[in-house]
Amino acid sequence: MEKITKDGGGTYYRVPDSSDPLDGREGVALAHGDLLPIQQFARMDEDMRRSAANSLPTRLAAKLWRARTDPTVGDDPWTDGCKGVQEFVTASDLKHWIRRQEAGISDAYAKKLVSRTIDATLDLSKHRLAVRKRTQRTNGLEYVERRLILPADAEIPGERTAANESVTPTETDVSSRSATTTSDTEATSTASESTAPGDG
Repeated sequence: MEKITKDGGGTYYRVPDSSDPLDGREGVALAHGDLLPIQQFARMDEDMRRSAANSLPTRLAAKLWRARTDPTVGDDPWTDGCKGVQEFVTASDLKHWIRRQEAGISDAYAKKLVSRTIDATLDLSKHRLAVRKRTQRTNGLEYVERRLILPADAEIPGERTAANESVTPTETDVSSRSATTTSDTEATSTASESTAPGDG
């Protein structure tokens, strides 16, 4: 059996020389079944994706995810976030991106696809992503725009996120710190006893 160690430290085994039916792009040895549905679709090539998903919003959601994770794609509408948001894409940027992906579709149809693609992304990511509304101002006019966000603490298989990097102290760590504290206390106590009053 072949030994595989994942980012989280877990150890797994698989049959030697076996591989997933899809070309891995996460940079981590993850089995196909360990991935979120959106990651599985994103790893497919265009033909495989079309045969696996009849829905255009599903295919767009997969391509949107791949644009975020694969630098070779080039057309990436995602923006780095802050304050608990790792990355996000606005509804307006998503609309323009969809029109670039699907040549010939109208602006009105692209707007409909934005909502459907966002819904598909939420479903396929098992709601690891979320939608937030933010008030924007342009030319003195105020409006509310939706954002599809990837929270910094979202647990995404194969990716280093705040959730995956948070480590709970182990029993060994606690015991080690306790032993160090006890040692320091005993050393201080010994030093005090060896110094008689007035010797200072």
